[in-house]
Amino acid sequence: MVLLTYCLRKSIELAVAIMKSATVFMDDLFSIILVPIVLFLVSTVVYILWIAAIIYLYSSGTLVIDDTANVIAKFSHDTSLKNALYFEILGILWINSFKIALLQYIVSFACCVWYFSENKETLDSPICRGVKTGLFYHIGSLAFGSFLLSLVILFKWVLVLLSKINPAARENEIIGFCCKCVICFVQCLERFVKFLDHQAYIRIALTGEGFCSAAQSAFEIMLGNAGRFSALGGIGYIFNFLGKAAITVASTWTGFYYITNVGEIKDSIFSPLGPVIAFAIASYLVAALFMGVYETAADTIIQAFILDEEIHGKGCSVFAPEPIKEFIKEYENE
Repeated sequence: MVLLTYCLRKSIELAVAIMKSATVFMDDLFSIILVPIVLFLVSTVVYILWIAAIIYLYSSGTLVIDDTANVIAKFSHDTSLKNALYFEILGILWINSFKIALLQYIVSFACCVWYFSENKETLDSPICRGVKTGLFYHIGSLAFGSFLLSLVILFKWVLVLLSKINPAARENEIIGFCCKCVICFVQCLERFVKFLDHQAYIRIALTGEGFCSAAQSAFEIMLGNAGRFSALGGIGYIFNFLGKAAITVASTWTGFYYITNVGEIKDSIFSPLGPVIAFAIASYLVAALFMGVYETAADTIIQAFILDEEIHGKGCSVFAPEPIKEFIKEYENE
């Protein structure tokens, strides 16, 4: 590990510079944190409508009279109703994946505009421009990438369900082991598709390519800069974990301190356990939203930096933010 760290020291220092640059981006364009919050509120409305549609479709079947004392009503559904229910399940998976794709594209587009701007503190509405280009120019690419991910997720769920309800998988250890191996393989495929989709959306924001060519270009960049991406992934994972933990713990402790020291609130609650749990859940959700935007910004900056090098020559990044310029200056003679 010591030898590996020493050999990758330059990539690790670049990863640190990119994380610092992502911090500068969040400081210059702090309103970017509103994007996941707005999409979360929109998603809540969509989920409510979806649940209402599922209940309506399920209850549209023929009521089955059951003589046994069963509280839950049973319905039989014809082929058209079953197909409608299947479509609703696939639809919510697709919508959720598309929402994530649109969020990643908007953040990546805003980060690209920030990176390639000479004056990074005065930007011309990059978030609104990202929403416009994402919905009007690249909606097909985002929909196609999210559809591929939805199919993989649906296939994984079907396999898990079959392994649970199939008697042979429960009684025969060999069949059960094979089912677990297949499910593990599909889960690995799901992670790979998620990662490739994420990098492809960044490439689309950078160059405006279609999904397939963007995924190919992003994959080639990752192969050609494996050390840089590995270092950023490792440091980014540690930083994300520490960031989520710090935000959650600090916010939960602040809430606990407030409700146990303010007179009116302290006298009106029986136990602080319930509010503290609520504080922890809300704090973790906020931390996940914030660090998700931060992670996307860091991944965008490394692709923008590599593209900047390809255009202007290695070691001659013109638009790089200050932390990356300091890194280039440190290694300019190597």
